[in-house]
Amino acid sequence: MVRQSAQRWVLAIILATVALSSAQESMPLDFTRAYWIGLPGTAGPAVFRRSFELLGQPVAGRLLLTADRRYELFVNGQSFGEDSDWAAPEHYDITKALRTGRNVVAIRFEPGAHPGLLVSLRAFDDQGSLAQLGSDDSWRAAPGTPEGWSDPACDDRGWEAARELALYGAEPWGRLTRMSTTETRRALEESRLPLADDTADHPATSTFAGDYLPSAQATAYQSFVSVDRASGRFVIGDGTQALLFVRYQQPGGLEQFDFDRFESDLAVLSANGLHLALTSFGWPDLLDGEGAWRRLGAPPRGSGLPQLHYAYQVLDRILDRAQSHGRRVMALLDYTRPLPAGALAEPYLDKLLVAPSLWDGLLRGQAKIARYYTDRPVLIGYAVATDGLPPLPSTTEPILRDLWRQYLTERHGDIATLRQRWGVGALAYGDLASVPLPSQRPDDPAAVDYERMRQWLVLTRLNSWVDAMRAADPHHLYAAGLAAAAPLAEAAQLRVDLLGTFALSPSARAGSA
Repeated sequence: MVRQSAQRWVLAIILATVALSSAQESMPLDFTRAYWIGLPGTAGPAVFRRSFELLGQPVAGRLLLTADRRYELFVNGQSFGEDSDWAAPEHYDITKALRTGRNVVAIRFEPGAHPGLLVSLRAFDDQGSLAQLGSDDSWRAAPGTPEGWSDPACDDRGWEAARELALYGAEPWGRLTRMSTTETRRALEESRLPLADDTADHPATSTFAGDYLPSAQATAYQSFVSVDRASGRFVIGDGTQALLFVRYQQPGGLEQFDFDRFESDLAVLSANGLHLALTSFGWPDLLDGEGAWRRLGAPPRGSGLPQLHYAYQVLDRILDRAQSHGRRVMALLDYTRPLPAGALAEPYLDKLLVAPSLWDGLLRGQAKIARYYTDRPVLIGYAVATDGLPPLPSTTEPILRDLWRQYLTERHGDIATLRQRWGVGALAYGDLASVPLPSQRPDDPAAVDYERMRQWLVLTRLNSWVDAMRAADPHHLYAAGLAAAAPLAEAAQLRVDLLGTFALSPSARAGSA
């Protein structure tokens, strides 16, 4: 009788384990029903607890956890570690700590920039029952670290209910992309860089306050400009000129720009034959996070200024005043910060290169700015440099592993071809999908292919950027910068080198401003 009971118990364990495996395949653990929770009014550490019941013998338990900024996890008094990378949730196997009856999860939390805790848990017992929960207002919370907080016997009945801050996927955290390829794709499908269609509210050309003085200045801006690579000088019209540009910037950005001071500085520059190289011409300066023309937070300073409501209006007046002093203006575009803060949630920032939907949104925003430049008398040198592009995601990112598999399939076709090319280093892999991302050793054959993949991706994105800029604004100067990509075997494929000579602001004529 005892032996038959034992056999039935073993059979129940086997069946429950099979059921668990099936459930894990059909229902991968994620944060779908979880809320970011917190304890408002508490600036320091806090503790969160949640209990749940298992009727039978525990078979398996999994817990998915992240926190902005740091957490320490205990299950039934056993420590499972701590972490502080909120964008990369951790999976924990908590089976060994589970027990029949009451179980307690206890988490010590330290707040970050956007304080919040996010938890999902699933556990099975030998009776086939399932305990599944996510972080919500059923969790108990207390400020600080009360005595015995990690002990299952701790009395937390007098603690507060946790506050539900936002359902998973909401800003400012967004979807967390280091969980699975499926979740990454879902996140990137939902993430967009929208561009407001507000062109009707803004003039098609600059509204300059004065005339072009001297008049020859307007003629110069109707000519053609290129760069003599041998001498490094600008070719304007039929003549080669050395234009000396001084980087000019006032503290505080466009909101605190002082036009009275600017007039004084222009007089000094004009007396010395110098021209201006200005910053503040990129997306973070001209557009807001939704791609609409950015409104000023405060008006600039100066005597007799008209009302200026948008950032581009400040730039228009800067260009006008520079023209009145006979100064040319070059825009220095900083593409190491292609987007303003808040345009994308932090987990997506390193995915601009690998996510087509995000890259397309970035191009549409840059094209909108390029169309603004088309009608402005400003020399725009688009320095397309690979070292100014956003970085690739970490090798722990599922989407990068997915891209790696796609690249191997396109380049090698099958595992047999890969083995022939890589040699003994590929014998351990059964198919292309099982080939991991490479180490950083230069003798690793996978590292060579990974570098080729990176080069291919960079070239593809740069060429699409150049094409988008040319289509939006064919009148300004482009230059290639490959300082960080010297090994690029395919550098000749970079279309930016073939842009040649373009008209510079042909519509910026005297009398049309």
